[in-house]
Amino acid sequence: MSQIQLKEPSFDMCGSSKPYDDCNSWRWKGCNLHSGKAYVKSYRRNCMRLKCRVCKDRICSVKAHQAQKRIDAYKIKKLKPKHVIVSPPPGLEYEVDYEVIRKKAINSLRLVNKSYKNSFGGIMIVHPRRCESIRDYEKVGLHFHFIGFINVDYKKVGEYYKKNKIYIVKDLRERRSVFKTVRYAYDHAGVYKETAKKKYKTASWIGCLSINYKFTNGKKLYVEPDPIESCPKCPVDENGFPSLLFSLEYVGDNEPLPDLEGSYYKSDNWIYPTKYHNKCLCC
Repeated sequence: MSQIQLKEPSFDMCGSSKPYDDCNSWRWKGCNLHSGKAYVKSYRRNCMRLKCRVCKDRICSVKAHQAQKRIDAYKIKKLKPKHVIVSPPPGLEYEVDYEVIRKKAINSLRLVNKSYKNSFGGIMIVHPRRCESIRDYEKVGLHFHFIGFINVDYKKVGEYYKKNKIYIVKDLRERRSVFKTVRYAYDHAGVYKETAKKKYKTASWIGCLSINYKFTNGKKLYVEPDPIESCPKCPVDENGFPSLLFSLEYVGDNEPLPDLEGSYYKSDNWIYPTKYHNKCLCC
């Protein structure tokens, strides 16, 4: 008998990789287009990689905020966001391609939703491991966390599971805080392995909240963008756009460095980064 060749899992745990040298270091941004004074504020450098163990927590918060805004933008009467877990058989990821597992997980959610088409949609986040004890994610068992709109029909869950049409679907009911639930799901999510042949996304927007979904009127879901950080002193231009904040380098001496809120400092002590010189705002 020939041996079955097991597949290499596609995911590592988030926060499992080394940071860059400058991750979480202090940086400055602002506007140095005023005579005598520059507006400057501080921020922490973030590589925006979920796999980075230093930046992970802040990235989870950013992504949870973005997810909450998208979910809040879609209003359905008498239906609130829920948290649902979809669990394939443990170890299946070693035998079947991840894309096949993912498609069946999405189809499992669609089949057990008992309401109309536009009542199903949300974010689905992959988890490569299960928790055996507090903060110990070593147990084999790839699964998915879905946060969004769904109305689970429990009769269909039992019926379709017996027919092997769906994976195990567990409804954790309505969520008090979408932000906290999504952040929790991202906190121990999966990120693609560098050695993987195909690199898959950690999260997918599905159903009526998918990025390219169009409603019957032909329009996509509109999500109000976050306000743009701008200089409080500079006026908006003729098109109504504010003066944006750009990276700055400190070249002065003995001046207290800016805080997170931002303030005004001697303009001679601040320049736009030298690597962008001749293409920057001061040239």
